[in-house]
Amino acid sequence: MIKYSIIIPHYNAPHLLERCLKSIPVREDIQVIVVDDCSSAANSNFKDYPELSRPYLEFYSTGTNGGGGKARNVGLQYAKGEWVLFSDSDDYFVEGFVDILEKYSKTTADIVFFNVQCFDESGKPVRGIKERIYEIYEQRVDERVFRYCYTEPWGKLFKRSLLIDYNIKFEEVVVANDFLFSVKTGYYAKEVQISQDYLYNYTVMSSSTSRGKMSKEKVRARLVEKVKVQRFLETCGVITNYNLLAYVPRMKMFFPIISYNEIKVFRNMGYSCWVVLKDRIKLLFHKLLDPEIELDPNTRVFK
Repeated sequence: MIKYSIIIPHYNAPHLLERCLKSIPVREDIQVIVVDDCSSAANSNFKDYPELSRPYLEFYSTGTNGGGGKARNVGLQYAKGEWVLFSDSDDYFVEGFVDILEKYSKTTADIVFFNVQCFDESGKPVRGIKERIYEIYEQRVDERVFRYCYTEPWGKLFKRSLLIDYNIKFEEVVVANDFLFSVKTGYYAKEVQISQDYLYNYTVMSSSTSRGKMSKEKVRARLVEKVKVQRFLETCGVITNYNLLAYVPRMKMFFPIISYNEIKVFRNMGYSCWVVLKDRIKLLFHKLLDPEIELDPNTRVFK
């Protein structure tokens, strides 16, 4: 019987995919699903990578390039495990991570959240957003921080029945395909469990869309996904936390978790934009899309 299905989307990084696969033990109860999103010819000669021919690994292709969201959705179609995990191909699991999973395999929770170690491309440890989330959780003991602000699919253990029962899938868009997926799973999970164990090693890539230079198309796509999240949470009556907001008067709308790089491009697109900040460490509680909230244009502080 398959206990864990691990889904790994891949695009043009076979050497890093090899590292990721080596971090996963070969076990009959672990189904590894690799979905290639139409890598270029130079990066799709997979016969040179022996880890791809290991037992209990299934390899699929998206057929047409559709991004990480499409690749993950293809993987979900073939998942058979009681539990589902996600990994990016340029990341990898900590040594002995299956022993950590086994501690939670009988939990009644629908999602188990784990801590994540972050490294730059040289392997040097760097501080990551998950450390701040854990700090805030310890101060407030409010699991909404994890349900609605932990917006990546990795570092989590999902009960597959949760995804099936609520038909939760990834958005098939150029960026931010995991925003709505993560928020929906956080909302529909009847019970969540928060572990202090480190399960996953995340590589902070200089080419990441959240850190590197983004095109207008990608900025628009990220904003659209953030609006979807806002509307979903507003419809559900959820009050959530954001540490950086931008208010666009012409649209009469807030955009949460927006980066300075996005704001710069957003302004270049012709929109006036007020940046709203309050205590970079602690997150704000804010009723989303509240048209009655007034901002003083002469200050950068949300009141």
